Amino acid sequence: MKRKLCVLALFLCLIFDIAIARGNGDVFDPNEIKSVDGISILDKRFNRMMSLNSDQLNQFVSCMSFSRRTSPKKTSLHYALWISYGSKSTVLYTDGKTVEIKDHSVQYEFENDCSDLLKSFFAVYDYFLESIPRSPLKDKVCLYVSDWAGIEYVLSEIEDGRYYVLEIVNGSGLPVVSIKGFDVKLKDGSLGLDDGKRISIENGSYRFFINEKEYVCKISSDLDIDVSTAMYAYMMYHRF
Repeated sequence: MKRKLCVLALFLCLIFDIAIARGNGDVFDPNEIKSVDGISILDKRFNRMMSLNSDQLNQFVSCMSFSRRTSPKKTSLHYALWISYGSKSTVLYTDGKTVEIKDHSVQYEFENDCSDLLKSFFAVYDYFLESIPRSPLKDKVCLYVSDWAGIEYVLSEIEDGRYYVLEIVNGSGLPVVSIKGFDVKLKDGSLGLDDGKRISIENGSYRFFINEKEYVCKISSDLDIDVSTAMYAYMMYHRF
């Protein structure tokens, strides 16, 4: 009888310890995130959302080291980060200095301030959103690649050989599934993007390639892509 009571007591202690660990946020440590596959960022203040391109992803991952903090102190964590790694995913809330894991009450501190980096990721989107109402046709080109699940590109040469490119990927019967912004320079007549994609620009003509296979694209000088609507559709697809 005593042995059974001891076993029961140990079992209850174990359950109690697990409950305490969950309450303290010990179930998940953001430093455990390794080999990040993708990050999408929502700025909850303005309902802006974008995926990170490969360069941006590498920049942010290099900053992803945290020190432990025992209790929440900040509530204005206006960025939501949807992070996929391996077969897992998680959502972190942050202002670039402090981070909190969704559904946990413990906060962590970035070892390096990432607030300016997070803000910079929206620069391409902000450029198009702010400049379109003022000059919808000037120095901007739209490409629609119907052969590849409906990728749309908005391009603008902001200085000699340097382009801002916004990539909007539409799903098959789904809302927008990805939006990426690129700040890229023309190299050998092409703008190199992610995943083997590139846009060739030569004598005012545009061609689109994925892994050197050319895809038919429709080109228009009329900026008929509603960037704000696409951003909202992408945000609703993720539903943070």
